Amino acid sequence: PQVDAILSLLQSFSADASVIADVRSALTAAPAAPVIGIQSAVSFTRSLKTGTTHADVRALQQLLNTDPETRVAPSGVGSPGNETSYFGPATRRAVGKFQEKHGLAKPGDEGYGNVGPKTRAKLNELGAPATPATPATPATPLPSIISFTRSLGSGTTHADVRSLQQLLNADPETRVAASGVGSPGNETSYFGPATRRAVQKFQEKHGIAGPGTSGYGEVGPKTRAKLNELLTEGASTDLLQGQIDASRRQIETLEAELQGGR
Repeated sequence: PQVDAILSLLQSFSADASVIADVRSALTAAPAAPVIGIQSAVSFTRSLKTGTTHADVRALQQLLNTDPETRVAPSGVGSPGNETSYFGPATRRAVGKFQEKHGLAKPGDEGYGNVGPKTRAKLNELGAPATPATPATPATPLPSIISFTRSLGSGTTHADVRSLQQLLNADPETRVAASGVGSPGNETSYFGPATRRAVQKFQEKHGIAGPGTSGYGEVGPKTRAKLNELLTEGASTDLLQGQIDASRRQIETLEAELQGGR
């Protein structure tokens, strides 16, 4: 009954259907067990790489997060206390930093960013946190888009723009906005100046375009290709986790309002 009441309240606020669907999923899903500090050691026995979903990935992220130099993320998904069982681009970067720090590999080397025998040995030497007893809720594909297939530019209003903003917001370096409209959890379907600036940062970061280049700030073929590459690598999973986290925060606010009205 409480779930129905919250969903009805969302509808009365004219919330998007996609938001309501995310809230329904978050309400009905079993919450992951909170992670508290470093627990008893567990040995890494398998190789881990981009795209892997396994409880060992959570333990890997926990260990990487104990060192500021190899932290997966400073906040949000993958940050200390918010580790996940999915090996995405942020985890790969953190593993790369770990390998460089301990002289295991460097950019360009085979296995850089992946957990192979040498990296496992070093992780086991340092001691990994225990694998959580309760696995995280398995991720599902981003519902609004499978791949970017159209050009997007200033003034465009389309559902693909919301997906674009979600993907840009998954990386702090290309975030559309820090708060308010366009920020994580508040993405829109309108391609305005803030989205254009975020696309420009994305293009510069990935060497696609720069100031004065044709198509700078617009989503054309090269930019679409890179966006789709990130989606394939698993960025969509990280985005969905961010959506769920935002939905949970919204749920807590709505529950407080409902309880206050009793």
